[in-house]
Amino acid sequence: MTALPDAAWDLLGRAVREAPAVAEVAREWGARFDGALRVEVVGAPGSGRATVVEAVAGAAFDVVEGQGDVRVRLVRRPGEVVDGDAVSTIVVLSRADELGGGHGDAMECARVVAARHARDDLGEHCQAVVAVAALPAVGGLRLTRSDAAALSTLVNAPDALLSVDRLTAHVGPELPAKLGLFGVRAAVELVRQGSAVPAGLVALSGVPDLLAAIDTHFLARAAVLRARAALLALLPLLSGHPLSADVERVLTSAHEPRELRLLAELAAGRVTFDERDDEARHLLGGHGTAPGTRLALSGDPYQAYLRWHALTESPERTHAQRCAAGIVARTCEALVAVGFVE
Repeated sequence: MTALPDAAWDLLGRAVREAPAVAEVAREWGARFDGALRVEVVGAPGSGRATVVEAVAGAAFDVVEGQGDVRVRLVRRPGEVVDGDAVSTIVVLSRADELGGGHGDAMECARVVAARHARDDLGEHCQAVVAVAALPAVGGLRLTRSDAAALSTLVNAPDALLSVDRLTAHVGPELPAKLGLFGVRAAVELVRQGSAVPAGLVALSGVPDLLAAIDTHFLARAAVLRARAALLALLPLLSGHPLSADVERVLTSAHEPRELRLLAELAAGRVTFDERDDEARHLLGGHGTAPGTRLALSGDPYQAYLRWHALTESPERTHAQRCAAGIVARTCEALVAVGFVE
């Protein structure tokens, strides 16, 4: 089930040997194959890019500027245009607390908004939509003793939390600058509850949700996504060269990206097989890509292929469901070829 990485490695080697004009680029991409996944974080000015980058620092991937293997795109509003490649993109509703007016339930509201747009048109342009307010997560780790004292005074000064101006007048500009109005309100509530403020702010910020999405949609298929990015970068440089046809053929026929898109559609609820959803996720590699893990709920791969292939012709299923069943059936077909490994 690793056809795309193997094919990409072969094509990069051929490019080095057969296409001198792109040999250096092919070598660079080949050198990345054993490295950490490269995640490019992009966003318009004011989207909070620097804060998001700082919030995810130290995770099991490299954040890069420029051409990465995958992309995290920040938008301030879900209606913003999102271009690029859906397979390798996660959309972040950055500064998500603003969607809920900075109130205590702002992030819960933002998560509902993110889930709704993942089911709708925005979901067609990405693997996942995540709501994040990174400023409180980053600022919470920089709180000083004077900040802690200021938060304590705010427990008994609810009127100071009604606006940024009132807050600044009460405690000065430093704390609002570190946490934002939502972050200060959340921190005060954590103080009131006797909870740890930095850890509580990280949990509320949506940063753990973003890291989980990157893990699920990107890191779990790092080899596939890295290989695909390499071929997509190489293809326009090979214009007119005979090797370009082979690169295009591999990209067009690759099954792994179709699995990733269908997993995203199942997660967002854009496609469902009802009671068969969990089996579909297993077969598609959503719980691990080893053959035994994929077949944990299905048993014999050939019988699984027959069941899912039958759905592609079922008049009781919608066109979208029949097409999606075809992707699962193709996975089962590949599992028949490799065999069931316990």
